[in-house]
Amino acid sequence: MRTSEASSKDAHRPLRIVQISTSDIGGGAEKIAWSLHNTFRDMGHKAYMIVGEKFSDDPDVLAISSNKDKKGLKRGLRAWQWMMGWQSLAHFESTKTLRTLIGDLDIVHAHNLHGSYFNLAALRQASRKLPVVLTLHDHWLLTGHCAHPFNCTRWLTGCGNCPDLSIYPQVRRDGTSFNWKYKRYIINHTRPQVVTPSRWLEKRVDQSFLSNNSKSIIKNGIDTDIFTAGNQADARRRLDLDTDQDIVLFVANMGTINPWKDWNVLMEAFRSLIDKVHGTEKPPLLLVLGQKSESRLSGFSRNIVYRPFTSDDHEIADYYRAADILAYPSRADNCPLVILEAMACGLPIVASAIGGIPELISDGQTGLTVEPNNSDLFSRALHRLLENVQLKKDVSSAGQLIAKEEFNIKKMARTYLDLYGELLKVPLKIDERENRLIR
Repeated sequence: MRTSEASSKDAHRPLRIVQISTSDIGGGAEKIAWSLHNTFRDMGHKAYMIVGEKFSDDPDVLAISSNKDKKGLKRGLRAWQWMMGWQSLAHFESTKTLRTLIGDLDIVHAHNLHGSYFNLAALRQASRKLPVVLTLHDHWLLTGHCAHPFNCTRWLTGCGNCPDLSIYPQVRRDGTSFNWKYKRYIINHTRPQVVTPSRWLEKRVDQSFLSNNSKSIIKNGIDTDIFTAGNQADARRRLDLDTDQDIVLFVANMGTINPWKDWNVLMEAFRSLIDKVHGTEKPPLLLVLGQKSESRLSGFSRNIVYRPFTSDDHEIADYYRAADILAYPSRADNCPLVILEAMACGLPIVASAIGGIPELISDGQTGLTVEPNNSDLFSRALHRLLENVQLKKDVSSAGQLIAKEEFNIKKMARTYLDLYGELLKVPLKIDERENRLIR
C-alpha cells in the first residue's frame, strides 16, 4: 500500500514530512524551512530536514554528509560539471539521503535547490512514491543558471547565449541551455505541486515550463510572538545605540554587497537625506545589519554604522524596535521576511516597488513604496516619514495588524498542512509507458 493511500484511510494521524533546504539555519528561504520544521513539530507532526549544510544539533536534520567529499570519481564529476557550466547533475549523495527516509514519509517538500548540494533527479525518484511540493523562493528553477534574471527574458524561450554568467549561482561556461532543458525534463517527470509566496512569482511560473503543474500561493510567515513592538529606548540600550538620534535601518545578509539589494540607491538617497536635514543637532544614522565592517564597495561612510549578521531572532527584533525606519531598496525580491518582521515590530518601511513587495506593502497605508532604482524618490520617502510623526504612527499600527493577521508562521504552517492533506487524498499512479507520475 502506498503511503498516500494509507494516509487517506487514517486522515487524522500526524503527517511525516521532510523538507529539503540549503541549510537548516540561515536567512530567507532557509529560515522559512527551519521555521516550518519547528512549527510542524509543535503541532504534533513528525518533521525531518535534508540540508546541504547543518548548523543545528537537531537529530531530525540530516546533512548530506559526503557533500564535502572531494575524492575520486565524485570529485571528477563535480569538476566536470563546473567546467561545462552545468548545474544539479552531480551530488548523488542527496538521492541516497532522501532514499533513506522515503519509507517513513508522507510528503517531500523542497525549497531552494541551488547551492551545489542537490541533484534534481532525486525529486523524480521520490515522486514515484510520494507527493512532492516545490516552493519557489526565486527564479532558479525557471532559468538556465541564475536565481534572478533581472531584465533578461531568455528564460522564457530556453536560455543559451547568457548575457551574465556571474549572477548567483554563477557558472563558468554557458551551459544554460542544457541546464534549462534538464530542469524542464525533471519537472515534467516529477509533476510537483508548485507553491509561490507571491502572485508576482506565480505569474512568472505561468510563463515557464512549470505552467502545467498545479499551483498554489502561500505567503511567507514569521513568528509574531518574537517579532512584536517594544520600547525603542530599551532596545537601543541593549544594542549600544544612541537613544537620541533618528536611525534608518538596512538589513541584508552580506550587507552592502548583497546582489539582490540596491545599495547604490540607498547610499545616494541617504546622502541626499543628510543634506536635507543639514543643520540639525544630530543627523540621521544609517545602521547596516548583516555586515561586519565597511566594504570597499560601500562608497560612503558618513553617519553609517555596521553590525554583523545574526540568526538570533530576538536580537533581530531588537534592531527593528531600535530603528525609526526600515530602508529596503531592492533589485529583485519575492516575499521578503525582513519586511514582514519589520512590520510586525511596528517599524515603518520605505521599499522599492518591485517583485512581490507591493503585495506586502500598501503604499501610504502600511508603508511607502517607490519606483526601483530612483534614489531621489527614495530619499524623499525617507524624509517624509522622518518628518511626519502621524504618518509614522499610522503605517506602524496598520503594518503590525496586517503582519499579525496575515503573515504569521502558524497560519503559513496550517495552510501547508491543508495542502499536504489535499495531495494525500489523491491516489498516485505511474504511467509505465511514459515512466512518469500521474495524479
